[in-house]
Amino acid sequence: MKQYTTNQFTFDPHSLRAITDYLRATGWTRIKYQNRRLAVYAKELQVGEPPAIVALPDKPSYSDFSTRMLEAVERLAKVEETTPGDMYQKIQS
Repeated sequence: MKQYTTNQFTFDPHSLRAITDYLRATGWTRIKYQNRRLAVYAKELQVGEPPAIVALPDKPSYSDFSTRMLEAVERLAKVEETTPGDMYQKIQS
C-alpha cells in the first residue's frame, strides 16, 4: 500500500476512507462537481449562508493526493475550530 507523508501527517488509501467516513458521520454531503478527480462535500453551518466545502481527491493514485488530503484536514480544522493535528487524530480514530 502506498503511503504519502507531508510534514506532519501520513496519508494512504485508508486515510481517504477514514476522512470520507468522518465527513458522512458528521453531516457532510457529497455534491456533484464538474471535476471528476475531486470528491466534494458540503455542510450548511448557518442557515442562509453558503455551505462549507471540502474537496478530496477521488482516488489515492492521483499525484496531488497528499496535498489535497492535507488541504482537506486543514479546512476541516478551520470549520471545527481546532488544530490540523487534532483534526487528523479525530479522523484517524
